[in-house]
Parts: sequence; C-alpha cells; structure tokens
Amino acid sequence: MADSYAMLKWQNEGMLQDDHFHYLIRATYQPRVVASALAVLITLSHYIVSAVLPSSTLIMITVVLLYPHLTYWISGIWFNGESASRTCMVFDGIVVGFMIAANGFYLFTTITLLAALVFSTAVVAKPKILGLSLLALIVVVVSTWLYGMPVRSNGSDLTNGLCSLFLVIYTAMIACQIFKVTSSLRQTRQKIELDNRALSGITQHLRRYISPQLFTEITQQTNVGKKTNRKRLTVFFSDIEGFTALMDNLEEETVTHILNEYLNSMAEIATKYGGTIDKFMGDGIMIFFGDPHTKGAKEDALACVRMSLEMGQRLKGLRSKWRAAGIFSDLHMRIGINTGYCAVGNFGSENRMDYTAVGSAVNLASRLEGCAGRDSILISNGTYQLVLALIDCHEQVPVQVKGIRRPIQNYIALGERQVSKMTMIEKEGTGFSISMNPTKVDIGEARELMKEIDQSLLAIERQNNESEINIRLLN
Repeated sequence: MADSYAMLKWQNEGMLQDDHFHYLIRATYQPRVVASALAVLITLSHYIVSAVLPSSTLIMITVVLLYPHLTYWISGIWFNGESASRTCMVFDGIVVGFMIAANGFYLFTTITLLAALVFSTAVVAKPKILGLSLLALIVVVVSTWLYGMPVRSNGSDLTNGLCSLFLVIYTAMIACQIFKVTSSLRQTRQKIELDNRALSGITQHLRRYISPQLFTEITQQTNVGKKTNRKRLTVFFSDIEGFTALMDNLEEETVTHILNEYLNSMAEIATKYGGTIDKFMGDGIMIFFGDPHTKGAKEDALACVRMSLEMGQRLKGLRSKWRAAGIFSDLHMRIGINTGYCAVGNFGSENRMDYTAVGSAVNLASRLEGCAGRDSILISNGTYQLVLALIDCHEQVPVQVKGIRRPIQNYIALGERQVSKMTMIEKEGTGFSISMNPTKVDIGEARELMKEIDQSLLAIERQNNESEINIRLLN
C-alpha cells in the first residue's frame, strides 16, 4: 500500500534508494513495507489464543510480506516510470482484499485496512486508479467469501489495539509527509521564483542581440527560422563615410560613445518602421523588410525608404549634438536599397545559427551602398518602381557593380513626394469613363493601361477611316 510518501523523492537511503528507479517507485516502497508488517501483525493476533494458523492464511501472510519487495524490483527494473508505480496501486487493492479475507472479514480490521488503502491511493493517484483499486478489492473479497473463507464476528482486544495503532501510525505518517511536501513545495516555489528572475534578466540581456521581431517570434515559440524560405524583401545597407578617419583622430572611448549612440538611434528608427535588424558590422548596418512579417512589397519598400530618410535627418541632429559637446566629427551616411527575392532563414552550424537573408538581391543592395555618395540614398530600379508614386527620386547614370555584368539602373531618393495638391481625377464622356487617385495609383499599371487605351483608340480610328472610305465608294 502506498501513501503520500510518493510525493517525496527519497535521497540516499541505502541500496533500496536506487537512483535509477523512478522517484515514485522509491517513495512508495517503505510505506508498503510498514503497512504490510502491521497488517500481518493484526492477522496473527487472531490466532494467538488458538495457536493454529491455517495454511491458506500462512500463504497469504507470506505473499503480503514479500509483496512490497517484489513490487519495488519488478516495477523498477521492467516498468520504471510513473504509470508503473500508479498501476501497482491497483494490486494494492488485491492484497488488501486477501488480508481482509485472512482476518475473517472482521469489521474493525476491514475498516482499518480499507481506510489505509483509500488514504494512500487518494493522496498519490488519480480518482480512476482509486476506483480500480477498490473494484479489485471488492472482487477479491466477494470471491474469497464465496470460496468459503470463515467469517469472524468479533476480535480480541489485541486485534482491536493493533488496528487502532495501525490507524494512529498511518495517520501520523500521512501528516508528517504532508508537512514535508508542503515545506518542499514552498522551497521549490521560492527556487522557481529566483530562477524566473534570473531567466528574465538573461532574456532581457539576450534580446539586445536579436532583432525585436525575431525575439518576439522565438519567445512565442513559433516556427520562425526552422527552414529557409524564398521571399521578396527590401534590403537596406548603410555605413559611415569618414569613420576610419574619425577613429584615427579621436580617443577610443569617444569613438565607442559616438558609434553606440549612432547605432542606437538608427536601431530605434528601424524598429519604428518595422525593419528586421539583421546585423551591425562595425559602423555598417544591414536591415531587411518583408520577414518575418510583411505588409506587402510596396509597403515594405516605402517603409524602408522612409526609414532611410529619417535616419539621414537623425544623423544631422547627432552631428550638431556632438559639435556642441566639443566632438568635431564629420560623419555622413551612405545607403543602398534593393528589392528582390532572397533566401531568408537560419544559416550556420549546429552550434551557432544566424537568421539572415542571402542572395543576389542582398548583394546588389550592398553594392549600391558602396556606390552611394555622401548622405545619399541609392535605390535600385526594383525599389524605385514600388515607391515612385510617393517618393521623389532622381535617376542616375547606370553603374557597373562587382559580380553583375549588366549596368544597374539606379536612383537617388530625395524625399516624400508632394501629393497634397494632386486631387482625384474623374472624367466621363461619350463611351468612356476615367477615375484615378494619384496617391494610390501604381504608375507601372497606369502606363500599361494607357498603352492599351492608345492601341484601342488607334484601332477605332482605323476602323472609322475604313468605314468612311467604303461609304465614299458606294456613293
């Protein structure tokens, strides 16, 4: 029989406390030994006066004394686990049923053994196990009664005393164990609180090394980064022009302060616009839009360009601040942006992974950054087509970049396009209707539509001319 000892992991108590056995199997062993010994004493007390012990009762007593040891070794060696320990509690019901029969179904003994079984099983196991254990007990009791086991209507004072002692000892064991369990739970709770505080501190420290979007995905245990995906991204590269000269002219502490303040300001702006900060490379920054979340290729490209424009304005403010502090630094940014398909996901080894984007689109963004002038934002044609409706751009001479044979068409992003004076265009005439919103129109689609309209008009004009010629011939 098991009791609340199953709630405690017994520690280092000889050979029986084998560390390889499940703690629940170890914990229920000693209570079974104590309960079996007391149950045998109660049974023997019935036969002290007569000094005649039936062979069936002797067999039952022998089995009961061996039962705790057999249960411990069999369940530990072959079925080591929590389910095995709880299953053994069903066999406890069988053993108790035979002990009730061996005591002649004496009422006081029956109540004592039944109470011990219920208390021990209820503390450790689920109600289902308790129900199965009681069902097994009833089956054994009924079977032995039908088999003809003698019924005892009364018991000796020694028997009643031992039953009372059994209940007192068992109640004391349960009370002591509950106290130990409560104390253990309190200590465990305190340890968990300390561990949570330490984990929270570590987590807050680690989040500084991971992009906010990726940090959120990882802490929410989503599938981010489990595989590499091909996605359309807008990739941003920047570096500081004149940073090498700055390092030569200023002390290391001052350079560190300036660089950290600069990177912190740029990271704040990137987070504001929803960019995924890939990495800091000295004074360089790589950011991409479109993963792990995207608002669509057009919105991602617009967010990236707007972020770049704000970064340029922020750097102007930082330069003024540093001059006021006596730090005469002449730092200027160069930015390259490209939109295209990339492979994005986890890259690296089993021990060190990096969530990043790779591909020709990333390389082109890096090359454009190298070609950009001081305080300029150089964007590719792919990005230009997505933002030209809302961003003023100036076309540049195509450049030849390393790794790409064809000249790359590029543009300088100047700022937000003034569209406040542009209003809705709505025209209607005989056989046609036009409606256009300048703030939302896709220039590429509109030009394609204009070509189709022009071709249709030419076809209509040609058809009308042919009709006029036919009419003249008929006349």
